[in-house]
Amino acid sequence: MRSTIIIPSWNGVDLLPDCLAALAAQQPVPDEILVVDDASTDDGPSWVASHHPDVRCVANPERKGFVHTANAGLRAADPASELVILLNQDTQVQAGWLAALIEAARLPAAGIVGSRIEHMDGTLQHAGGAVDDHAFTDDLLHADLPRDSAPVTCEWVTGASLAITRAALQACGPLDEDFAPGYYEDVEWCARLRAKGFTVRYAPRSVVQHHAESRLRNDSATFMRLYHRNRLQFILKHWSPAALRDDFLPAEVAWLQSLSRGGERLIAVMNQLYIALLPSYQSLYGPRAEDEGSTHHAALYEVVRDLITLCATEIPDRYEKEREIVAQQHAAEQDGATLWAEQLADELSNRKAETRGLQQSLAEKQTLIEQYESGRFISAMRTVSKLRRALPRSGKKADG
Repeated sequence: MRSTIIIPSWNGVDLLPDCLAALAAQQPVPDEILVVDDASTDDGPSWVASHHPDVRCVANPERKGFVHTANAGLRAADPASELVILLNQDTQVQAGWLAALIEAARLPAAGIVGSRIEHMDGTLQHAGGAVDDHAFTDDLLHADLPRDSAPVTCEWVTGASLAITRAALQACGPLDEDFAPGYYEDVEWCARLRAKGFTVRYAPRSVVQHHAESRLRNDSATFMRLYHRNRLQFILKHWSPAALRDDFLPAEVAWLQSLSRGGERLIAVMNQLYIALLPSYQSLYGPRAEDEGSTHHAALYEVVRDLITLCATEIPDRYEKEREIVAQQHAAEQDGATLWAEQLADELSNRKAETRGLQQSLAEKQTLIEQYESGRFISAMRTVSKLRRALPRSGKKADG
């Protein structure tokens, strides 16, 4: 089975040597290795050209992020390759990695095959995945299977080492760029293939060690907004109205209620996302129903009403937290901890700005609830548009 390996790369000069050396030792040898450079500022592309002339390089003219870069590789891959494999630049494939992917790709209805991903110390990072009632993911579905086990089915596999058959790629298309720059793009791809009748499998014999370096992940509101935006977008694209109401809503409410003190920033982010995304359900799931009283709208109303009402209760908690910060700031000033006092002042200013934004949207949210309750769904859509325009824009940082 002819194979192409695609390595999306950004500033990878310190990572590519080990990655490419491990690929060169594979049996069988990959038929094509393609490094897609995402406008790096280091010497990675020139290093690859001088040390691995057999590796084909493609360069983005400007930085696009993982999803767009991976898709550029899919477009550039040899069309004769029956198996196309995405591989992170910060990985080292182990002996038998490619042979195990090819073995699984020859099974009936094969669509996507994923590897066993280990940390560099050998501890398990990914063993096939599942998705729960509100699309939080389990990365260790088959953690109990030893390395020498046969391939098994699962709901999704990570894009750190993911093989897709040519038949599945032609039938289902590339990664959905609406999930750029990253998160849930691999989960969504697997769901799309399964909906078309293809099978997603986890191949324990295909082993990869992974540095697990994310250029996106941090604890900022930007990260939280990106991660949960894509989680909600995945749900809206693939789940029915009944599943939204009967499965997603109870699980999401329970999760929001379980957040500990200090989780108010995450709740504020979720409040914004529910308003921005949930009423977009029709455009993501299918053609928008012309009937304002459709079952789709009625089910969606329950979800939107319950979630934004729950999030509105978060403002009193924000006031209490702001009072705590004021007290900490005064104590720091009395102790002469000037730098700490300045940092607390900045945090207080940011939190007050967030609280004002939430307060300003409360009246519109109440209007939205009343419009849904009275069945005025078109008017509700106009209110949603107004609320969206008031939301802070997500950052457009790309990953590598």
